[in-house]
Amino acid sequence: YITAGGDSFVSLVQWFSMAGCGMVASLIARELGAPRRGQVLAALVSLTIPQGILEASGAMNGYVVSFWLAAMFYFVLRARRDCSWPSLLGLAGTLTLAVLSKWTAYVLAPPLLAAGVWMCEPQRRRRLVLGIAAAGLVTLALNSPLYVRNSRLSGSPLGLSAPDGNPRHTFANARLTPRSAASNVLRNVSLHLGTPIPRINDMTERLTTWAIRWTGSSPDDPDTTWAPFHVNPMSRLEVTAGNALHLFLLLGVCLYLLAFRTRYRDSAITAMGLACAFFLYCALLRWQLWNGRFHLPLFVIGSAL
Repeated sequence: YITAGGDSFVSLVQWFSMAGCGMVASLIARELGAPRRGQVLAALVSLTIPQGILEASGAMNGYVVSFWLAAMFYFVLRARRDCSWPSLLGLAGTLTLAVLSKWTAYVLAPPLLAAGVWMCEPQRRRRLVLGIAAAGLVTLALNSPLYVRNSRLSGSPLGLSAPDGNPRHTFANARLTPRSAASNVLRNVSLHLGTPIPRINDMTERLTTWAIRWTGSSPDDPDTTWAPFHVNPMSRLEVTAGNALHLFLLLGVCLYLLAFRTRYRDSAITAMGLACAFFLYCALLRWQLWNGRFHLPLFVIGSAL
């Protein structure tokens, strides 16, 4: 604001976060055992996420929270083999900034932290758990002024439960069951399956609707959705864009890693951590037509795989 006399450069916060995500993806790949070529590929995959490219020049903060979550996971990977104070301080700082940036970090961070603990050697696991607990206390302390202001405004340290005070539009699912979670998984995956061909989109929507009903749920269940379900077409808007190619690439790689999990143990655990984070998101939070942008941190970390 000072140098430009206005908001001309404000979007550079997101742009630099995007560049940072590419670097952190390469660092995560290195921690998982990738050679230099693999590290470069991880950065390239991260920097070509379609929804991310669109959001990198906008006013949202999806890439900001993606950067801090990816950096948090990197420090967890570092701490699993070298539980030193620099690694633990990095973990505490990045976790603090992740939850300060966006509320989705509260949902996505725990499975990623658990994956890091799982990778750790048994003799170091206790210290890493204590370090993560200390990082959590630091996060609570540094975010406490925000919690106080939120409580004064809304009665909750996490803020308003709905953006407009309408109970129909609360962020959280009204029902937490395996059936509702499974239906939301299908809905959220469909957000990345849009194509420029209406006939294919209609077919995808019919198949997803059939699958949701097969789970025993309604596609438009008001307890787990904000709006009637449908598949977004391919879009150049950051709020509705999908990442179809990256989704199929990530799914294929995760299946490969799980099939050869003894050979790629840490990468397979990372894949399971990402899957658990996605499932937890679907289980806790309502489906929206613009939910795809909240999946960006998972795509960034998944780029390392």
